[in-house]
Amino acid sequence: MRLSISFLLLYRTRKDVTVPLVFGILHPEILLPKSAKGWPAKVLSSVVLHEQAHIRRSDSLAQFFIQVSCAFLWFQPLAWYAANKSAEEREKACDDYVLASGVPADEYASHLLFVAKEFIPSAALPMARPSSLETRLRAVADERRSRAGLSRRWRIALLATTAASVLGVSSLLGQQAEKIYNVGDEGITAPSVLHKVDPDYTPEAKAEKIPGSVTLAFEIAPGGLPREIKVVESLDRGLDQNAVAALRQWQFKPATREGRPVAVAVRVKFQFQLR
Repeated sequence: MRLSISFLLLYRTRKDVTVPLVFGILHPEILLPKSAKGWPAKVLSSVVLHEQAHIRRSDSLAQFFIQVSCAFLWFQPLAWYAANKSAEEREKACDDYVLASGVPADEYASHLLFVAKEFIPSAALPMARPSSLETRLRAVADERRSRAGLSRRWRIALLATTAASVLGVSSLLGQQAEKIYNVGDEGITAPSVLHKVDPDYTPEAKAEKIPGSVTLAFEIAPGGLPREIKVVESLDRGLDQNAVAALRQWQFKPATREGRPVAVAVRVKFQFQLR
C-alpha cells in the first residue's frame, strides 16, 4: 500500500520533483527539478550520466522487486537491512559509471553535494540521498576502488548462485518447519498402502537359514512417499538392505488432518520366513 500510494503521488507530482531521479518501471524516464535549467553544464551532465546508469542497470525494476519482497518479509529486519544496503550499492555503482566516463572524482563529489537537498522515499531513484551521501562521497574519493562493472558472464553466475542458495535455504527451512504427526494423534486420519513390494531373501541368508523380522521406522510425506527410513530392529545386513529397498518402492495414500495431507511417522515390520 505504501509503495502504491508513493508511486501514485509521485506520478501526479512528477513535474515538480525537487531532486533528479528516475521514475517508472517498464519505461523509466529521467525527471529533473525545474531549477535544473539554471545548473552549471557540468553538473547537469553528471546528473544525466548518473540517471542514465540507473536506466541501463534496470534499477527501477530491481527496486520495485525489493520493495515487494519487503512487503512479504516485513517482519524480518534483515530484509529491510538488505533493501537499504542494495539501494546504497546501486547509487555507488551509478557513481562509478559517471567516474568511469571521465568525470574527475573531486568534481563529481561537488556535484553530489550540489544536488543533495531532499530525500524522497518513493518508487523513484533520487540521485543524492542524504542518509547515504557520506559513504558515497568516501567511495568516490577512494582511488583504489574499481570502477569497472560486472561482465555479463559474472552477472549470470552470481544470479544463478544466489538463486540456488535461496532455494536451498528455503527448502531446508520448509523441512524444518514441517510438523511430523503420529498415526494416533487426535484429528489424524491414518494413511493406507496403495502399492507395496515385498523384500527378497539374500542368497547368503538363505544359505544360513536366517528367519526373523526387520522393523523400519520412517515418515510418510504429504505426497504419499516414504522418507527418512531407519532400521530400528535389525536381522541381517543384507536383509536389512533388502527391506529398505523394498519400502522405498511403496506408495501410500497420505495421512490427513482437517482434510489436508500431512507427514506422519510410522513403522513397518517385514517378516522373513524360509519356505
